[in-house]
Amino acid sequence: MIEIQKLEFVRKGALVAKFNCKFHKWGGLIIRECCLFESGDKRWITLPSRQYELEGKKKYFEFLCYEDRNINDALKKAIMAAADEFIAKSMDIKDVEAVTEDVPF
Repeated sequence: MIEIQKLEFVRKGALVAKFNCKFHKWGGLIIRECCLFESGDKRWITLPSRQYELEGKKKYFEFLCYEDRNINDALKKAIMAAADEFIAKSMDIKDVEAVTEDVPF
């Protein structure tokens, strides 16, 4: 199970949100500063990284990754699913709170 913690909406350029991931099956490992991006119809997750420049282009070096690209992609897909579920649940709660604020009882 992946638990999303401290999700903060940023909405700066393609960056939608930053959050932490807690992996219960891995002894409570927490990965801080994961990012959710969205541009057009594309969405992706990045793990903590450092920006650098190569041949005049911005590149990013991820501090955590699997050597096997398929496993790395599966991890990010699982994180995306957990983030989507967290956002959907938090939006449902906010929507309910917004409706109940208008009710006088």
